[in-house]
Amino acid sequence: MPYVDLSRCEEFCNSNGRCYQKNPATRSCDCDLGFTGRTCGVIDPNPAPISRFSPIPEVSAFILALSAVLFLIITLVFCLQSCCIRYSKRKSVQDSSARDIQMTTRMEIH
Repeated sequence: MPYVDLSRCEEFCNSNGRCYQKNPATRSCDCDLGFTGRTCGVIDPNPAPISRFSPIPEVSAFILALSAVLFLIITLVFCLQSCCIRYSKRKSVQDSSARDIQMTTRMEIH
């Protein structure tokens, strides 16, 4: 809870916990309220935006690695698919050429 007045901040700390650090330079005090700290003091006129979701670094790294692997797999599948399509087209052209040669040969024989 932010307080502009240090005496009110100290009052809040004393009623809810122990004020263990007062900083007159920033006009703030930290209150030990039985959990990992709570600061009261001057409200920052330019506060940093608070993210509703701050991911754990390990999870972020895992997601990044997983997305890179998925990207590589998808790229590989598309490359293989295009190679197979080219090969099958080439094969069908060769087969049709071979059939044409056979038909021409049969016609010449008869």
